[in-house]
Amino acid sequence: MIHAIEQTRLLVNAVQMSCKTIYQETLVGYEVELGASHAWVDMWENLTLMSRNLTTLREELWDLKDILRD
Repeated sequence: MIHAIEQTRLLVNAVQMSCKTIYQETLVGYEVELGASHAWVDMWENLTLMSRNLTTLREELWDLKDILRD
């Protein structure tokens, strides 16, 4: 079970890094094409929220791992 939690945590990290990469790679394109339009702001807010949720999930997985070890 602990191994599964560790693997899930690694997956969460990978998804979070993907969110950051998507944001960084598209940032320049959206600024040039859309300026501060709603589409760019929505994308940024969605990626930020997803990143926060993934951080919370990663922390909860770590807590669960500690509980299972005890």
